[in-house]
Amino acid sequence: MSLAPGALFKAARAAPTMQAWTFGARPGGCVLAPGGWRLAALAWLWLAPALAFAAQPWPPLLQQLHEAAIDNPEAALAEVQRRQRGPGAAGDAEAAFWLAVAAARLQIMLEADVDARASLREARRLFEARPQPDATMRAWLQFMELRHRAFTEGSVEALQALTEARGVVGVRPGTVLSCEWDETESWLLSEIGSYDEAWRVIEQLERCAAATGWPHYRAQALMDRAVIAGSAGAPGAARGSGAIDSARVAQLFDEAYAAVGPGEGRFLRSLIAYSAGTTLTELNRPVDAARQLQRALEAGRALGDEAGVAAALTALALVEQREQRHAQALRLLAEAEPVLRRIGTATATRLITLYRHKLQSLVALQRRAELPAAVDAALALPEAGVQPALRSQLALAVAAAQADLGRHAAAYASMKRAHELAEQSRVLGSSAQVLRLQSLYDNSRREAEVASLRHAEESTRLSLQAQQATARMLWAALLAAVALAAGVGALGWRQWTRRRKMARLAMRDTLTGLHNRRAIEAYARSQCAQALRLSLPFTVAMIDLDRFKTVNDQYGHAAGDAVMRAFARAVPGQLRTPDRLGRWGGEEFLLVLPGTSLHELPALFMRLRGAFTSAVVPGMPQPHGCTFSMGGAEAGRDGSSFEVLVRVADRRLYKAKAAGRDRLR
Repeated sequence: MSLAPGALFKAARAAPTMQAWTFGARPGGCVLAPGGWRLAALAWLWLAPALAFAAQPWPPLLQQLHEAAIDNPEAALAEVQRRQRGPGAAGDAEAAFWLAVAAARLQIMLEADVDARASLREARRLFEARPQPDATMRAWLQFMELRHRAFTEGSVEALQALTEARGVVGVRPGTVLSCEWDETESWLLSEIGSYDEAWRVIEQLERCAAATGWPHYRAQALMDRAVIAGSAGAPGAARGSGAIDSARVAQLFDEAYAAVGPGEGRFLRSLIAYSAGTTLTELNRPVDAARQLQRALEAGRALGDEAGVAAALTALALVEQREQRHAQALRLLAEAEPVLRRIGTATATRLITLYRHKLQSLVALQRRAELPAAVDAALALPEAGVQPALRSQLALAVAAAQADLGRHAAAYASMKRAHELAEQSRVLGSSAQVLRLQSLYDNSRREAEVASLRHAEESTRLSLQAQQATARMLWAALLAAVALAAGVGALGWRQWTRRRKMARLAMRDTLTGLHNRRAIEAYARSQCAQALRLSLPFTVAMIDLDRFKTVNDQYGHAAGDAVMRAFARAVPGQLRTPDRLGRWGGEEFLLVLPGTSLHELPALFMRLRGAFTSAVVPGMPQPHGCTFSMGGAEAGRDGSSFEVLVRVADRRLYKAKAAGRDRLR
């Protein structure tokens, strides 16, 4: 099969319940979604080292392994590892970086989270060792790290980091990176339970698929739509009887198959079969569901995909359970459990779903002799990282089993816990929706600020051109008529003054009045070069206001703007004449300190903190309680170029944040 050099679309061996329709959560293996099995396969495998698909080709190193990964990810990983061990791999730093990235993606797909984390660390090390930073590598590495965090945590915090980084990186619509970001966001939103927002992101993914022309993105969007519609109807449609069109759901899965096409795509097609089977189970079409799941089971066995085999067995058990064939369901679950135990990674969510079904069938068959051991095993399952909706369903199954055994007090406690977990899940979904909308608003505001700066810059350029033309006309007028010299000179002076004023405005941040990023960077570069030339001390410091989003959320954005203005007024009064403070972006500032050594920063930090603490902030109580963190770097000691100093200072700022904020590193 000839495939566009893009990525595997993620597909889920989704749980066969109303809540279980998450895709790609644990790419390449079976992961329990709330209410059932899910094998989340990677939505994309190989990374395009370009922010725009049309601007740069796919890296040949990754393209060479693409078809093998679609057909058999285990074989693809073996090929990547063979190349990493091969002769010459250590001598090509760029190839080694992309191999580490490729290995991490496949390891996430195969649920080897520890190995994936090690590969990402290696990729980060190789990136930071480069003499010059590469924007493409930085963008994809940052996204890969965020994607790994999303799949391992599945949390609101991971969603916030993902959406905020998208605005900072500047992902352009209709690019490969945009499609990958859409896939990750849609999965994470559905995992948290924010289905309406997930549906909107899927619509973005469809537009991105049309822009890039890659069929895998279209297949992903079609499958996501089918699972959401099959589980609860399309967002916005009336819930209840008649809201779900099972024929349309089946058609969407057929279209996803068609997008993949025939040929060497066994792994992809097995994922679609699994998703179709679990969704059709929810639509009460057991014959069609069993046929699709059997197809997924056979493909998993042919590929040696143990996670896929366990997922298909568990999903088939649910079909049997729905048809009241509980004995057969228990036999399938008994076959799946040792497979899960043998895999040994990321099995918590899977085992929780397995035991939920097992307890339900044991209760239905009145096999009370086996219930105590099953209940104890279910209660002993680890719950770290498992979504509350799934834990709520297990608690309900445990409560039913305990009630059947006559343990009514324990059953009541389990039922109460189930309701608490269900409420947590509801709040989590709502919080995710609010958080994403807030992040989208913040990104839009940043884009508006950039657009405003560009507009001011363009206005200044046009004004300068106009003034140059005016000056030529004035000189001609002076030569032609001396009598008009005074008037023409006055006009020229006014125009020149206006030009100077606009030039100054273009170098200032409109909110704080400080130097903007362009101006402070130019000053820092010139001072750094002079300090290195004359062997003088030179230090830069990155400053970030702590918990700034909390200020916006609690007091409003007007108060947040007032905090930044108060900081901008308080700091310059504590600086020397050559020192400069400029706004770097958002709530982050760059402090340039010519003639200052790194050991002098603690005293300066204490002065700045005292000045900011005592500053009056309109719209907030006094004292306002806002703090900031700082990270510094000195030329010669931490690097010899401005870029290196900023990177070191930023890394130390991050350490200050991680150490508790309101401190210097």
